[in-house]
Amino acid sequence: SRKPARIDPAVHYLEEHYAEEVPMAALAALCGCSESTLYKKFKEVLKVSPVLYKQNLQIQRALELLSHTEMTVEEVSARVGFSSSNYFRRVFFKWVGKSPKQIKNQSRR
Repeated sequence: SRKPARIDPAVHYLEEHYAEEVPMAALAALCGCSESTLYKKFKEVLKVSPVLYKQNLQIQRALELLSHTEMTVEEVSARVGFSSSNYFRRVFFKWVGKSPKQIKNQSRR
């Protein structure tokens, strides 16, 4: 009986490298399993795909930066690993329900 794949190495890697392009194959290799097994395990354990897990990390970090720094939305977008600030704005709004600019303005009050 094979022991189930552990996703901890992939989770830790994503937490450290959320702003980088992370190939699914590399995450799977860290956990010693196939990409499909990794995907299944993520859904089973964390209830989200690796891609959504990484996106959540990016958005949480973006929230911190927007609220506590003078960085522009474009700078934050690049810092957390989005190649397009327009795509960042769309993803951010989907997760937060507010635009990055709204968050930035709220934190100024």
